[in-house]
Amino acid sequence: MNEFRRKKFYTAAILFIPVLLLACQLFSNAPFGPIIPSQSSTAAGIQKTLPLSITQSTTKTTLPFVAKTGIPIVVPPPSGKLYHGVYPGGITGEEDDLTPNDLQIYEQAAGKTAAWVFFSHNWYHGRQFPLITASWIRQAGSIPYIRLMLRSEAGGEGGDPVYTLQAIIDGNFDADLHTWAQAGRDFSTPLIVEYGIEMNGEWFPWNGKWNGGGEKNGYGDPTLADGPERFRDAYRRIIQICRDENADNILWVFHVNNNDYPEDEWNKFENYYPGSEWIDWLAVSVYGAQTPQETEWQEFRPMLDEVYPRLAALDGDKPIILAEFGVADHNPLGNQAEWAQAALSDIMSMRWSRLIGFSWWNEWWQNDEDPTHDTTMRLQDNPELAQVFQEQVGTNANVLGRVSINMSGQVSTTEPRKVYLPEVTRQITPTIWHPSLVTSWQWQLDDLPIDTSYDVQMYDIDLFDNDAATVAALHAQGFKVVCYVSVGSWEDWRPDADQFPPEVIGNEYDGWPGEKWLDIRRIDLLAPILKARFDQCAAKGFDGLEPDNIDSYTSDTGFPLTAQDQLIFNVWLANEAHARGLSIGLKNDDEQVADLLSYFDWALTEDCVADDWCEQLTPFIEAGKPIFAAEYTDNFQSVEEFCPQLNALNFNGIFKNRDLDAWMQPCR
Repeated sequence: MNEFRRKKFYTAAILFIPVLLLACQLFSNAPFGPIIPSQSSTAAGIQKTLPLSITQSTTKTTLPFVAKTGIPIVVPPPSGKLYHGVYPGGITGEEDDLTPNDLQIYEQAAGKTAAWVFFSHNWYHGRQFPLITASWIRQAGSIPYIRLMLRSEAGGEGGDPVYTLQAIIDGNFDADLHTWAQAGRDFSTPLIVEYGIEMNGEWFPWNGKWNGGGEKNGYGDPTLADGPERFRDAYRRIIQICRDENADNILWVFHVNNNDYPEDEWNKFENYYPGSEWIDWLAVSVYGAQTPQETEWQEFRPMLDEVYPRLAALDGDKPIILAEFGVADHNPLGNQAEWAQAALSDIMSMRWSRLIGFSWWNEWWQNDEDPTHDTTMRLQDNPELAQVFQEQVGTNANVLGRVSINMSGQVSTTEPRKVYLPEVTRQITPTIWHPSLVTSWQWQLDDLPIDTSYDVQMYDIDLFDNDAATVAALHAQGFKVVCYVSVGSWEDWRPDADQFPPEVIGNEYDGWPGEKWLDIRRIDLLAPILKARFDQCAAKGFDGLEPDNIDSYTSDTGFPLTAQDQLIFNVWLANEAHARGLSIGLKNDDEQVADLLSYFDWALTEDCVADDWCEQLTPFIEAGKPIFAAEYTDNFQSVEEFCPQLNALNFNGIFKNRDLDAWMQPCR
């Protein structure tokens, strides 16, 4: 057996400084779905609902299988073809901070879109379903591939103090898992999910070594090793909870490492397999040298040759994917591009006949304080590696960047859930203006023409009321110019007002005659109109976008909007703006700052002093992103009443009339 090399997850996560996420949203509306296990696997008369309470920790749980029906299913690619997936890379090493821009950079380098996109859902960051990341991946046209990581910390050795396999079996997290499953179900389109990635490696806390090891007298069947047996039952429990919640859009993966470590017989990955009635796909990780300092250089072919027969023997029919593969650059023992060339050539030759797809691990991470020791597997860091992918993947018609589906599943008795995904064209993110923390500004939406006499750095003006010549004139005087657009309300005086379908127009906007709320859930219907507006902003030469009314879920709109609806809509707005080279500000949505900070470049507030919520926006300042704050004359008499507070917070404050005419007094 090859000498064990510690996986990247051990050390990378705790060495990095988190960075801010910048996004470029990419969309597609192709549906996907999971493979349906054979109906013959279901025993006659078996009940769907399983009583999941376990009274004794040493009692093995017997879980029934329930087949999935009434959904589109992912099918293997045609003979001789392969799916192309990726983890496109993040910054922190925790593999949950990837962005649309990361995906776009990888896809440009590889020359092909990704059929699925990996990311980790680390429960130490929260147990809620990762809606935002899954949504933008889906909207980019890829299937979200979620690594369900029940753990308390990113690194560290040994078992987890909270999320032990026995605790999962005992139902300690059932409530969280039911909530997670419900959100996954309501996501409505297919997901690929795996729990317990590389369970046969001791670098993860769900490895049997930390959960009973090879002992046979502490749990379940006395003929089976307790550690692997606990893993099987924990994974089955998770799957059963999702089935009980009708989350049949989830395809479940059993994902092993190519080597078992510890190398003991009880730790072979075969002992961890939950069973064919539970698992849809089989998967394996195969890595070469993972740092420039490793003293052994292993080629790809013999590693996959060794593990493939074992994996295939788990089930004679399950599709197999190469879920992770990669090798570090700058190792003196070998050449990264040549390693990838040989690996991809073997993959394309269908040497491993049941392999239906592969995923390069496009990541960088720090190993120690010496930058020359950093690991990079990123295509964009090595032109020779990118060229290999362009030739082997990008121009290869046998490599598919989208997944095939079969719509012939049984008809469900429930009404299918609707998912609205607008189409956009992929493009490279242009340079975006990022204002400095201290940026003076003027906001004029009324009392035209624009008064350019103020000594400020930025003007915020209306899209429709100002032409390209006005923007150019402001630029000529040295101003940056922001484009005001209401995206959450319908205004009857706008030139495109008749383009809004009646079904998206809701209640009257109290206090603003001629204005009504919009159903932000219907991105499919709103996208053509709003994208045309954003295109106008870009065409007129604006530098940024001020999207108004993006906290409508807190208002009486006439629609049952939720906080999640708002998050999805606001992330879509940010990515659409960035795709056009426009900076974008978060307008007044103070309750969602933590979720949206990474997507927005600055913030704009109204009445935060008057209504006492300025502190909720300070994460923008801490992240180096400016806040533009307006207080109004209907609340205060003079700047002395509020400017000291705004200045202390380092907000860029101004005093305005409510109708946003030309009059203005700055705080500093």
